[in-house]
Amino acid sequence: MTITLEAEAANCDTIHESLSAEMTAPKHAEVRSDYELTIINDAGRSRWIAVLGAEGIGSLTYRYVDDRVVLLNTWVDHNFRNHGVAQEMVAYALDEIKRRGKKITVICPFVGTFISRHPELVELIDAVHAGSGAHRPMQAYADLEAEIVEFEKDIH
Repeated sequence: MTITLEAEAANCDTIHESLSAEMTAPKHAEVRSDYELTIINDAGRSRWIAVLGAEGIGSLTYRYVDDRVVLLNTWVDHNFRNHGVAQEMVAYALDEIKRRGKKITVICPFVGTFISRHPELVELIDAVHAGSGAHRPMQAYADLEAEIVEFEKDIH
């Protein structure tokens, strides 16, 4: 079997396209779980609840501190994990917070990771009180490659 440069280039393009598609996360507003959930803001108990049928299967607890919403903890019932429940719940909560014009402090590591994958949400994080769970946004592959090149120049 002979491999031509054109065939190899086409194969590389296909691989790069599939990797790019995998690395591109859906917009936060498009995040959906495998279930038909209802997300409820239970303000009396300071939590958003993911409800499936009549059962609460997840929660995102929060507290108000001054004019900020402090996002504390995300929890999903073990039987429903790894199906996007937490992602849908966090996306819903962040959209609601944004509509209200509030800033957030991120304590929950899951929320921090979610925001790092959706850099359009970084603006919600309070500049003074970012929180221990806040991460910097994930960079595009090209940006990381440029950093690696600069690093390699420094060590040689």
